[in-house]
Amino acid sequence: MSGEIEEFVFDIAKHENRLHGDKFSISTLSPLGLPPSQERSSDSAIHFKIGGVQAKDDAIISVSNAQFPEAVAGAVERGAKIATYVEERAAKPIVRPILSGRFGNQSYAFWSEHKPLSKNRLMRKIQLMSINRHVLDWLGYIGNVSGRAIVSELDLYGRYIKPIRYLINDDDIPMAVKSVAHEALEIVESGKFQAVEIVQHGDLWHGNIMLAKSWPMKSGDGQLFYVIDWGGSNTHGYPYADLVRYMVSIHADANSIATEIGKYGLTCGLENEHVHAYICAGLGHLGMNRNEFPADVYLRLCEAMIAAMPKHETSSARDL
Repeated sequence: MSGEIEEFVFDIAKHENRLHGDKFSISTLSPLGLPPSQERSSDSAIHFKIGGVQAKDDAIISVSNAQFPEAVAGAVERGAKIATYVEERAAKPIVRPILSGRFGNQSYAFWSEHKPLSKNRLMRKIQLMSINRHVLDWLGYIGNVSGRAIVSELDLYGRYIKPIRYLINDDDIPMAVKSVAHEALEIVESGKFQAVEIVQHGDLWHGNIMLAKSWPMKSGDGQLFYVIDWGGSNTHGYPYADLVRYMVSIHADANSIATEIGKYGLTCGLENEHVHAYICAGLGHLGMNRNEFPADVYLRLCEAMIAAMPKHETSSARDL
């Protein structure tokens, strides 16, 4: 990370100290690692850690990169929208900034310091084992309380049929994905499909999960985990999408994924045999609105999420 960027963040920290009574210890400012290159998009923010004069004021600073100066502001705005859209229990894991603003042309935010998952594989596995049930139950709960039926034919086309057709028609989409997308389209157009929209994070992999600073104990608000980076979130999202994305990111086995899909469907009142249609529509929507999400990462994500689906009988097999 260049000295010029560090100096810029240093100036932001000094600016906030002037506004808020020198609550941060400027000398403790240090960069946090970037996401892995295979997960990074060109609008990724940069992150720094800064200590507070008091331990309770320790913070993480997120700063938009110069090419996409509104990225952090957008994530803050969307996270706030989701937090007010859902009830308190569902909103608890949503990380909200303690300070935010703009410095020069770039937006920034200060967040209460939570603990990132360990870079050590064994420790990260232990951490994930301690929070997975909590994360998965929260996903089911937020899907249940935010789910709404789609009744308009126009909305059905825009939210489901059009995105699935994108997967079918885009030349770069792998054939294995196209095959499942064809079946998904049949399901959606059959008249028996339960079209639903829910609150969706949009990029729920383990890198966007933070632990309570008190881990393995719960924090003062009763949380073991928090979810960051709500820039791709929306209130018109797709059931199962965050669940499967998260399960794939933690390398869950096929049986575990099938079990969690079953639990999620029961919690949200959905037909689990239609999970492929929800996932394909979500992937197609992401492809149509990929923006700065790298094409190669998107294609790998499509393959991984489709491969994670429970094995199902194809229409051609049923016809035999």
